[in-house]
Amino acid sequence: MDKEKVKEMICKAIDNIPDCADIVDCYTEHSFGDSQAFIKVVVKVKEETEENITQFHNVAHEAFDSGMDFTS
Repeated sequence: MDKEKVKEMICKAIDNIPDCADIVDCYTEHSFGDSQAFIKVVVKVKEETEENITQFHNVAHEAFDSGMDFTS
């Protein structure tokens, strides 16, 4: 995976956050001496109704789809 593919995936995901959700946090996670780090964007449904949660999961799965099944 290269930087351009990652940028495209992240931008698509951010652009497709439904109106029923907001970004509540964004940070990097890493351990001293480790050779990897994670960029984490926390997105949360504003009002947790069944309809909003279903819409959010459908959109999020599509936006982050990277062939990782349910962990995408």
